[in-house]
Amino acid sequence: MFNVCEEIQSALNNGNKILKECLKSYSEPYIYKIEFKNKSKSYWAKVGKNSKEHFGYFLRIGGLFELIPDESIARNKFESTIIHELIHTIPGCMNHGKKFKRICNLVNYKYPQYKVQTSSSAEDFGIIESKPKVKYKIICSKCGKEYLYQRKPKLDINRYRCSICGNIKLELININ
Repeated sequence: MFNVCEEIQSALNNGNKILKECLKSYSEPYIYKIEFKNKSKSYWAKVGKNSKEHFGYFLRIGGLFELIPDESIARNKFESTIIHELIHTIPGCMNHGKKFKRICNLVNYKYPQYKVQTSSSAEDFGIIESKPKVKYKIICSKCGKEYLYQRKPKLDINRYRCSICGNIKLELININ
C-alpha cells in the first residue's frame, strides 16, 4: 500500500529537480508547513500562501492517494501532483492559466511519464468514489463546462473564470 508520509520528501526533491531542469529561472520554494489530511477525499493536494504568519507556502495533501489500488500508479500520481503544486509556486502560476499550462507542457515533454495536468478524477485511478451531495453548480455560459460544489463558493461569482475557455460569465445555480 502506498504511504504518503513516507514519500513526501522524496516527491518534493524530485519535483524541484525536474522543475530546475525544465526552467532555468526556477527557484525552490520555501514550504513552511506540510499537512496530510488522510480523511479528506475531496482533493489531491493544495498549495497556498499565508503571508500574514509566514513567508513561503503551505502544502496540504488529501487522502485520495492511499486509495489507489496499484502502488506504482499511486506513486506516479503523487509525484505528478507534487510537481503540479510546485508549479503553482512559480510567480504568475497560482491559477491554471496560460503560463501554468505552458510549464505543464514543458514538464510533460521532458518527462512524459508524469502527465502533469490541471485536474484529474479519482475514477481515472481506480478509486470507486461515493459521490458527495452536490448543492451548487457553476456553469460557463460560453463552453458549458459545469463545476459542482458541496458548499457555496466563498468568493463572488464574478471573480471566477472558466478553466477551459477563460470566460468570466459564469452562472451559480443552487440545486437544493
